[in-house]
Amino acid sequence: KNRYQNSDDRPDIVVYDTGSGSTTDLDISLAHPWSVGSIQYSAKESGFVSKKREKAKRSKYAQEVTAGGVSLKNVPLVQEHFGLMGEQAVNFLRALSIRSRNDRGILNTAESGHIGQLTKV
Repeated sequence: KNRYQNSDDRPDIVVYDTGSGSTTDLDISLAHPWSVGSIQYSAKESGFVSKKREKAKRSKYAQEVTAGGVSLKNVPLVQEHFGLMGEQAVNFLRALSIRSRNDRGILNTAESGHIGQLTKV
């Protein structure tokens, strides 16, 4: 059964953890700090727009915890137009980096693939 009732609910990327059976849905979003209604706050607080967008995304997905007996997490990967990444994006990429270095399972392609480029940052 498709757990996404309409195309607006589908994540941009789905990450399957074969060890735990959990699924992480990644929702990629770009935000511009000079957008109408945000520029006055962005000038005073670095990362204001990414925090605001992450909060909106977390609220959108707060109801979805399990689907079809599979544990789900929804992670907003927000990046501001000038490069600043949201806290959730940074945390997810750090966790992926640590996992790819330590895990000898499916993510152990670090030496030969793109994930390896992430872990060497």
